Parts: sequence; C-alpha cells; structure tokens
Amino acid sequence: PSQALSEEEHWRKFFHFQDLPVRIRSTYDTASGSGEREAYSSAMECGVLLLDDLGSHRVTEWVEDIVTSIITYRYNHRKPIIITTNLDPKGMALAYVTEGGKEVAKKSLPEVIGLRASSRLDEMCRYVNLFGVADYRTKHAR
Repeated sequence: PSQALSEEEHWRKFFHFQDLPVRIRSTYDTASGSGEREAYSSAMECGVLLLDDLGSHRVTEWVEDIVTSIITYRYNHRKPIIITTNLDPKGMALAYVTEGGKEVAKKSLPEVIGLRASSRLDEMCRYVNLFGVADYRTKHAR
C-alpha cells in the first residue's frame, strides 16, 4: 500500500486493537466517507505503529488475516511496531483466578492472533514483561 500519509501519520500511528478492525472494515463502505483502505494503509506505512491491547478483541478469521498482513508487511519492511497485550506472547496458556475463586484458563497470544503473526513478532520484538505491576486503573480508582 502506498497512500500518502500526513507528516504526523508518517512517523507514528496509534490503534487500539479493538478499533483497528472496525476502522479497516468501515473503509470498505463507500457511504462511510473514509478514504479507501485508509486505516489499513496507515497501519502498514507509518514510521512507528503502536497496537494497544493486541488480542483483546474476538479474533475472526478475517481479523487474524488483517493482523497477520500488517505484521508481515512491517516485518518484511523492517518497520518498528510496539505492542501491548495482556496475553502471554510465548504460547503457554496461563491461568488466573477470578473474584469467585474459580481458576480460568487464559489464551496465549499465538492462540488468539495466529502462529504466523506471533512467529514474526517473536523474531522482530523484544518482550518487556510487566506482569506484577499494579494496574493503574485500579490504583487510581481507590
């Protein structure tokens, strides 16, 4: 994709993962007024892409294909990407305890976004584990 980006978009772009598929899908609707594939192109072409809360949205086959396409493009073109997620990036399912004391299995990032995308992230990213750091939302709510 080679759509002209503004200077700001060229250097950085922030997408919350839940919004990205919605924004991409809306560009296919001619009534939406969006430029053709605007969100998709800017996610691929910007200087630095930040995907917040990757894996937080129910991932359909279409969403998995879009995420894989964006990650693969950025991987192949050596474009930086910053990702935040609450999922384990290494593929080992975690368990957590709910307020009711019930242990629930939590999916890993490869299970949610697919093996192709997570494999590329493994090679191109350095993981910074923040597990155990207090949730700022909970901290501020008190």
